[in-house]
Amino acid sequence: MGTQVCWKGSCTGSICQKYDLEECFLTAKRGAKADEMCEVACQRRNQPDTCRRTSEIVIMKNISGLKLRPGSPCNDFQGYCDVFQRCRPVDAEGPLARLKNLLFNKKTLISIKQWVTVSELVNSTTVLSTLLTSTHHLPHLNEHNDHHRRRNSSGGGREGGTHSATLCC
Repeated sequence: MGTQVCWKGSCTGSICQKYDLEECFLTAKRGAKADEMCEVACQRRNQPDTCRRTSEIVIMKNISGLKLRPGSPCNDFQGYCDVFQRCRPVDAEGPLARLKNLLFNKKTLISIKQWVTVSELVNSTTVLSTLLTSTHHLPHLNEHNDHHRRRNSSGGGREGGTHSATLCC
């Protein structure tokens, strides 16, 4: 787009540096309009009062009207240039801020606390009933089932005719 110059093999420097100037922001405080704030502007080094659009700088007339790339900061970092070359204000109440406010406001936190309290009671009851049911069906947790396991492992019980039990440790 012609807004940068190459320095030491990489395209990083502002076009203003080619004319021994430094890049600056056209701002709303100084009367710039939204579409003007997305134009490349330069000033004499350390002299902010000399900040001008490239079309207003005599030595840069041949490249006047250069625009900043979409997404570039504008208005002294208070906005960004959109695809239509207009400076849009940064939305301090953007989607992430709205989501954070929704999740962490007092009313939501109270609702979450109430839900956790009720859920904790339901979950505790569920876990307790599951444990009680499991102890009846798991032989190693129930002495009564252990007795049945030893009797059934004796070689068939009554049907074999001989009743010799082999007990395990």
